[in-house]
Amino acid sequence: MEDLYFVLILGILFFTFLISASFIQGRRGMSKWQNLAEEFGLEFDREGLFFRNSSVKGVYRGQDIVLDIYTEDRVMYTRVTVGLKGERDLEFSIFYDISIEKLGALLGDKIKLENSRMDKKIKIMGNDEYRIRQILDQSIQSRISDLGLFNMLRVKGGKVYFQEVGTITDLSHLKSVIDLTCDIAEKI
Repeated sequence: MEDLYFVLILGILFFTFLISASFIQGRRGMSKWQNLAEEFGLEFDREGLFFRNSSVKGVYRGQDIVLDIYTEDRVMYTRVTVGLKGERDLEFSIFYDISIEKLGALLGDKIKLENSRMDKKIKIMGNDEYRIRQILDQSIQSRISDLGLFNMLRVKGGKVYFQEVGTITDLSHLKSVIDLTCDIAEKI
């Protein structure tokens, strides 16, 4: 019977440790988001258990922007959304390591950038190859490459979306993501 109590107490302590660690990690990450919001003149909304529904919203570089966390199929993502002021019919998606054959019918035609290094690294699907190539010039391609692996960058429904697995807490990486997403929105 004493062994059962010991195991039960250990289980409770372990569970308490996990909850505390998650809370502290979430709090640290969100304080970085709060600092970013202040630096960029945006609003930080803190919501939810462990800050999972927190977001940063406002106007940055003249564009509506939202930085948030969302969960899909039990996977947590950091997402940056920038509203478009120009063309709304253009759609394209950029992916790392994905089966294009499965997505072809959903996203449009496969597009090559004529940059063998980038064409090997990323897959692009879209509805206007000429326009997409204009937007994804050498400067944008280089910055996409510098970001490393991410899940997706998508232009659809009058918005530019960037998503990456997990919660981005590295401020320099987060700033790069936001600036890249805004630069793409400005080119459209």
